[in-house]
Amino acid sequence: MKILIVRHAPAKNRLKWAESGGIETQRPLTKKGVKKMQQAVKGLHKMVEHVDVILSSTLERSIHTATLLCEQFGLQGIQKSSFLEPGVHPQDLLEHLRAYSEDDTVVLVGHEPDLSELTCFLTAGEASKPFLYFRKGGAALLECEGLPFPGRCSLTWFVTREMLEAY
Repeated sequence: MKILIVRHAPAKNRLKWAESGGIETQRPLTKKGVKKMQQAVKGLHKMVEHVDVILSSTLERSIHTATLLCEQFGLQGIQKSSFLEPGVHPQDLLEHLRAYSEDDTVVLVGHEPDLSELTCFLTAGEASKPFLYFRKGGAALLECEGLPFPGRCSLTWFVTREMLEAY
């Protein structure tokens, strides 16, 4: 299985959004963030030619980012997953991932620090001390022999949104 991990694109400022009465789960991407991510997903598509499914956190900023990926990769839609919401332990998501085929390329769109913890859990078997950090719009490709297990996946590459935009 290949697992493409993507952090959501830049969203509106958390404090300003809250002060205006906005609900955190509905905090949207900025217009600039959408534009930059549209360019970044083109670069991402050059690096990963095909994906089978896109799973997204249920929060608006991740759903919008996943939709941009969906459009670029020509898929019919995304799947919303509570396993990608902030604070969910990587082991819970791992059980969900095992429902897919070992030949699938699965995209996960979510949040920090959860994505860093997931990446470290899958590659090193340890989630509590991440050795990397996803910037907004950043991505990583993990490759697993068969289905994913803790410490059994390899980190193929790790890129920032800016690198993807330039690709």
